[in-house]
Amino acid sequence: MKLFGLVFLLGSSLSVAQYVLPHNELPADTIAVVGNRLINAKDFLERFELMPWKHKEQEARIEVTKENFLYSLIAEKLLSAEAAMQNLATDSVSTTMQYNLERMFVRDELYKREVLPKITVSPQEIRVGMKRFASDADVEVLGLLTEQQGMMLYRRYYRSKHKHAVLRYFRDSLYTPLDTVKVSYGDAEPQFEDALSALGKDSLSKPFESAAYGLVMIRLLRRYDNMKFVKLSGPERAYKVQEIISGRKQDSIAIETFKKFTSMQRAEANPNLFFPLADTLHAILVADSNSYKSGNLYHIPPAVISSLRRKFEAVLADTMVTIENEPPMTFSQVLIGLSDNNIVFPNLRLKYIQWVLNKNIKTVIQNEILSREGFKMHLQQSADVRHDVGTWMDKRRAEVLVQQIMDTISVTDREIDNEYQRDPSEYGATVLVNLQEILVDSLPLAKELREKLNNGEEMATLARTFSKRKSWAANGGISGYVDAATLGDLGMYALHAPTGKLQGPWRITGGLTIFKVLGRKIIDDSVRKNSSSLRNNIRKKLLLKKRQEELDTYIGTLAKRFGVTVNIENLRKLKTTTTNMFTWRNIGFGGRIIAVPPVTPETGWVEEWLRQQHLNQ
Repeated sequence: MKLFGLVFLLGSSLSVAQYVLPHNELPADTIAVVGNRLINAKDFLERFELMPWKHKEQEARIEVTKENFLYSLIAEKLLSAEAAMQNLATDSVSTTMQYNLERMFVRDELYKREVLPKITVSPQEIRVGMKRFASDADVEVLGLLTEQQGMMLYRRYYRSKHKHAVLRYFRDSLYTPLDTVKVSYGDAEPQFEDALSALGKDSLSKPFESAAYGLVMIRLLRRYDNMKFVKLSGPERAYKVQEIISGRKQDSIAIETFKKFTSMQRAEANPNLFFPLADTLHAILVADSNSYKSGNLYHIPPAVISSLRRKFEAVLADTMVTIENEPPMTFSQVLIGLSDNNIVFPNLRLKYIQWVLNKNIKTVIQNEILSREGFKMHLQQSADVRHDVGTWMDKRRAEVLVQQIMDTISVTDREIDNEYQRDPSEYGATVLVNLQEILVDSLPLAKELREKLNNGEEMATLARTFSKRKSWAANGGISGYVDAATLGDLGMYALHAPTGKLQGPWRITGGLTIFKVLGRKIIDDSVRKNSSSLRNNIRKKLLLKKRQEELDTYIGTLAKRFGVTVNIENLRKLKTTTTNMFTWRNIGFGGRIIAVPPVTPETGWVEEWLRQQHLNQ
């Protein structure tokens, strides 16, 4: 027995490799070469312009910002290349990601080839659009039950001299007032614009079908200038009109193309997997409903799909959907497809969970059929698809290798103790220091005194004679134990200076100091008072520092091994904006993705790279 709602008739709705060249044949817009891979102007700009980057909005330092971005992009390419050599990023997350990306970008490429070339806008269409663009209008929307009743109202209205009386008389019998709306070119349904174009003042349209309101008529209330039209120049108006017409044709052609590839395709979901999936999803949502609720709707994050994969691990390879004349889709493939959908539930009743899930699986199947059409055309080998998939997988491989490096780094208890002893005051302890100091105003005098001390003269004698800090000078320049926090710059220097070693002359508030630390004492010892939490904080701080140092060294070594060439002159020629923005990319036939993977700031490796180059010279 077939289960109603699990059989889909499709078609009813729409929902890298790098080119390597010898260096003497490099394209003129090459910004950098990483091993045998190029970073050209397009590679740089698409990553820099479409995602936020620190300081990009500061025009005065844009060249430095561009360099930092390029070095970070180079770091990603180096890590990705090394990860590929180590055969990393073959885990389930990475392979699932690549599977998804290839299908998504193949579908988008199919759209670009099958839909976009068919869009043409004639001069006549632009002239009509310009007339409509010039004014906005307020209209009353009248709801109808049948077209016949609408035409009856239309005839009565135009035959009568008392038009408002006709509307009052037939209200709620032939029509129902629904709404008063503004009709602005490009923002309204085309059906509204078509109906409005034939109306004069206080006119009533013939019946037409509206996507938002159903069967309606409209009555013109008033027209007025479209301020967007007024503010634009002639060429800008024509461009805007062409853009609107092109967008509408794109939607229309996309729907027809979609139907061509998916019409009369029959697909059936396996009820033995569908209903347990719906039940499990329902249980997850009900168990912690508040964490999934936003407004009045319940949203499913990717983490829930990952949880479902774990729960159904034993049946992931089983057939979830059979498609007529096509290979079936496994349970795993359906879950992967669902992870791309924005799944939203109006409430948590089980029948709604089933209905929404059913609808989303239909979208997954439709997307899969479109992707398969693209694969049949070998669109996965097109330059754009390879570039897009390659860009995202470079990012993923780099992340996997970085995580592998991070996992090898730890912090010992001895390192925590040494860090604390380096400056206990940083972690809340009070540190007393005992100093011997000579404080003077004159730099020549300070240098002369330092020379005498170096030649063996007694510091106590010189302090009594020359030091400005009289309370200490009387004691041969010795301070006795005092809180380092009360000594300003001198206290900061004293916390980090080695014991017993002469320091200075250093400039501090009040003059020039020559000093040595005679001893330190820690009181109010926070590391012992609050040992567990403080040691954890120190551990986290040291872990971040060690990881960054290790990563900088690792990437610097990769740069030396693979070879890196940077063309700063070409980089400076690139004109970039100073606008920070987070951008989405719409995918043909429905869906969207972050425009490009964001670049992780990573510039510390450059110093290590240059250091290694210098050692080899």
